[in-house]
Amino acid sequence: MAKKLRLDFTPVKPVPKTGKIRLDFRPLVFMRDRTHSYLWVRDGRSYGYFLTIDSGSVELVKVDIEITYERDEKNKIIGETKVYRVYETKEKYFDLEPKNYDFRKALEKYHSSLLSRSNKAEREMRALLGLEPLELTDEEGDVTPQSKPERAPKGEPKAAAGYSLAALCAELKMEPGEARKILRSKKIEKPGGKWEWASPEAAAHIRTALGG
Repeated sequence: MAKKLRLDFTPVKPVPKTGKIRLDFRPLVFMRDRTHSYLWVRDGRSYGYFLTIDSGSVELVKVDIEITYERDEKNKIIGETKVYRVYETKEKYFDLEPKNYDFRKALEKYHSSLLSRSNKAEREMRALLGLEPLELTDEEGDVTPQSKPERAPKGEPKAAAGYSLAALCAELKMEPGEARKILRSKKIEKPGGKWEWASPEAAAHIRTALGG
């Protein structure tokens, strides 16, 4: 059974004064009913997009944007209030409450957890964290993160490593991303779960395709 992911909402220490003005005042971490965290990703026309573990797995969800207007005596709009509203039924809903919590720290906890996550959520998290994107489509099943492999006892020989695309690209002085694009354009598929071969000789046709 997967462990529950909890966020520590201890107030963030104030940033030391540096003489520079920081203008990013948008709250990025929200709570629903004080128990479920939501991480803001972006706004659409009538929805906000959030990463959340509300359902027990990491998902990218759309949350309704509700706007109420403040009017003066002449019915002229003088202000507005925007809230993100999660509906359970037409009558029952929760407004998300902003929390003073470090967004990146929360995002890293989401991504490093052993909870399963949708492909959309995995793609968004990797983009926000600056990680290399995975080749995922929205139609595929959930991504299940792999737990960290156990270290082999001392004295046991390590298993021989394969020959990776990264190693080949280093020899050809080529970026791996560029190499993957060339291989996909030539309709050359991965030999398995990743771009890796048993030996340099087994990857000879890949070297040729890349002009090596």
